[in-house]
This record gives sequence, structure tokens and C-alpha cells, in this order.
Amino acid sequence: MKKQYISCDVCQDLIPLVKDQVASEDSITLVSEHVASCTMCQQLIDKHELSADIPINDKRVLSAIHRKFYLGGLILLGAGTLFGIYLTNSMGIFYNFAVMPLMGALGYFTFRRFWLFVPFVIGIVTFIWTAVPMLQNKLENVILACTFYAAIYAVLCLLGGVAALLLHFAFTKETRPKVADGS
Repeated sequence: MKKQYISCDVCQDLIPLVKDQVASEDSITLVSEHVASCTMCQQLIDKHELSADIPINDKRVLSAIHRKFYLGGLILLGAGTLFGIYLTNSMGIFYNFAVMPLMGALGYFTFRRFWLFVPFVIGIVTFIWTAVPMLQNKLENVILACTFYAAIYAVLCLLGGVAALLLHFAFTKETRPKVADGS
């Protein structure tokens, strides 16, 4: 078999693929032959440390990504909830028919198993947020008004979470074992 020669530029392009062990047999052969006769590329391959030499802990990487998504979801959930509750005493209150279901859906995707706590927490935060400025009024009026808003926002949030759950169920392809027919 006749030796093929490649330029240093081509070799330098192929070195990362060879080090990551994703290059074809021919590419590995070409790089090996070139490096045997080129000291500059040999030095480059010696100092080129890539993932082939460093084992990657997949669980740790996925855990770090999950934490970042969780933190981002938590921040968005808090900011969206406060924004929606802020709209309660303004002309923009009707935007909450969109904001609160979105918070419920975001709560579902952020907390998965504990998503039902989101409407409960939003209801409590709404109750407190609306009660504080009204404390000068008659106590039963305060409780009635605050409970009204808290219940509406909690139900809207719950509807958003249920919609997210149903969409997740509809678009998740799960492998279910086939039931053997008894006949």
C-alpha cells in the first residue's frame, strides 16, 4: 500500500478527532504517518488533551444541567408569580388568565412530583400580598377579597399544571409491555 501524505493543516484538523476516538481508520493512519515525520504536529498531538484522556462522568454533568434548569425554573416561577399578583390591583388583572396557567405549567416542568404545591403556594402568596394593603378595612372583607383572588389564581395555576401534565403524557413515548392475549 502506497503511503499518502497530508499537509500539517489537514493533520491538525484531524488530531482532535483522533484523540476523541471518532476518526475513521484511514484518518488515524494518515495522522500517525504524518506525525511520525513531522515534529511540529507531534508536539501538538502530545499537548492536545481531549476527552479521550479524561473520563466524563455523565451523571455529574446531567445533574449539573438539571440543577441549572431547576434554578432557572424556580426564578421564572417566582418572578412570574409576583408579576401576576402585582397585576391584581391594576387594569392588567385579566392578564392573569394567561400568566397563572403558565406558572402552573412551569411549576409542573420544574418540580415534576411536587407540582401540586405550586398552586397552593401561589394561593398563599396571593392571599398575603392582597391582605397586607387591605388591613385597614373590616377583617371579614379582607379575608373574603383575599380568598377570592387566591382561589382564582390557584385554580388557574392548577389548570396550567394539568395542561402541562396532559401534554407531557401525550408527547412522551413510553414503552409499555404488551399484554399477552389469553386466547
